[in-house]
Amino acid sequence: MLDLKDMTFIIPVRIENQHRARNVKLVLDNLLHRYDTTIKVIDVTHPNLDYKFELNDEPTIHRTRLINEMLYTVETPIVVNYDADILVEDEAFIHSRYLLTTGGNDVVYPYG
Repeated sequence: MLDLKDMTFIIPVRIENQHRARNVKLVLDNLLHRYDTTIKVIDVTHPNLDYKFELNDEPTIHRTRLINEMLYTVETPIVVNYDADILVEDEAFIHSRYLLTTGGNDVVYPYG
């Protein structure tokens, strides 16, 4: 298990269909089994997560507001704003951490 204790993954999501539910489960299972880290999720339930459910009948999700709310609760020096529909390789997190802690960067996008 990769030690990412200095990172918190925040995942704002709305589960509006079975495909999204499957993606969220896959992403969470992947993160929970591969990394020793903190995960905060809004709008989904999974064991061992800091979970918050917010009832919202609006047709759109207000991602920026949810992200800002989640950021207030983070206690680690690095935050990963994670999308519920992707998987990222270990090396991307390792390299991103390196750039954030030694390279003077404030933001890193872990995509090629």
